[in-house]
Amino acid sequence: MDRREFIQLAAISTASFAVIPLSGCGSKEEDESISPDGAHNVALVYAERSNSTAALKKINEIEAELKSAVAAQGFLAIVLADGNPQSASTTVELTSTNEQRRKNEIKDDVKSVLETDFSAQTAEVDLFKALSKVNSTFAQAPNNGLENLAIIIDSGISTKGSINFTESETRNALLDPSTLVDSLRKQGELAKFEHIDKVVWYGLGQAADPQASPVEGTKEAMKGLYRAIFEAAGVTLPEDDGEVFKTCEDVAPKEGLPSVTVVAMPRIPLDENGKPILIGDKLELDESNSALTFAFGTSDFTDSAAAEESLQQYIDQLVDFPDLHVTIYGYTDATGSPEVNQKLSEERAATVGALLESAGVKASQITTEGKGESTSFDTDEQNRRVEIAFG
Repeated sequence: MDRREFIQLAAISTASFAVIPLSGCGSKEEDESISPDGAHNVALVYAERSNSTAALKKINEIEAELKSAVAAQGFLAIVLADGNPQSASTTVELTSTNEQRRKNEIKDDVKSVLETDFSAQTAEVDLFKALSKVNSTFAQAPNNGLENLAIIIDSGISTKGSINFTESETRNALLDPSTLVDSLRKQGELAKFEHIDKVVWYGLGQAADPQASPVEGTKEAMKGLYRAIFEAAGVTLPEDDGEVFKTCEDVAPKEGLPSVTVVAMPRIPLDENGKPILIGDKLELDESNSALTFAFGTSDFTDSAAAEESLQQYIDQLVDFPDLHVTIYGYTDATGSPEVNQKLSEERAATVGALLESAGVKASQITTEGKGESTSFDTDEQNRRVEIAFG
């Protein structure tokens, strides 16, 4: 590879994306073998910013991927993921025929990439534009038989452009990604990423002060949002998120980097299966799995403080998403008359609704409904329940 090309590469940067089952950040292993087998054309989407913690040089798998790409004399690109993404690219040309000299040449070329100044040049971050630039940069790659891999190293908290977490449209799309996909499509901004074959993303949801890292449920929802955008743009991702999104060691950003607007990322809880609570989901809270219980034959909580604590994460979500609506359904067991149970179920649903409202949820976000003794479970313990449907 021409060193002059790398000097030029270090001055600018590029974007693109792809999916590959790489392992997460691991310990560095000494391995003198450098093989072109399994190599890809590679685009690095990265920038050191004031709120970024994922560090390129701490991710050993990327160095291995770059070595394979250089050994295969593939196409390399860099996209600077800031408010005005710029790109640079080159096709590798190895000159040595001696095996040891060739290994040294590969290592030197990879070192040149890793020592590029990845400092952001502008404030904010426009990830959608960076990803689009990756695709257009890969379009320049020669037909060398290698798949195009986009490696993204970023928190994913984009603050500019079509994916902008400072705006309610993007935040709301965490609960229903199809809304943002449809909006981008209607605006003609959802271009096809036809030149991206694979994607791996390091550091999604990892951020540095003053930007707080999102809660785990929000991180999971961010994966769902970006997955929906990738797939709508024509990129087929593995079903297992673990093959796409990788957690890495946090590294404090250096001083003097361009600022990024701090985003109050909304709080999204996880369900019992570790999935984020999204629009269309329903919680079933009964005496066997929650503290949301009532005194016998009444609509009074057995323990009001425990009941509120059990609902707190859902209260937080409703406060953070003022357009999110819930319908609360009350149920009873079959003890007593159907008429009495119907009235009791309505009162219990209303009691839960009142708790949410007193905790800061808007009354317009809450609907309550009694279902009486319309049982669907085998035990009375489960039939004495409250369901909360999000919509």
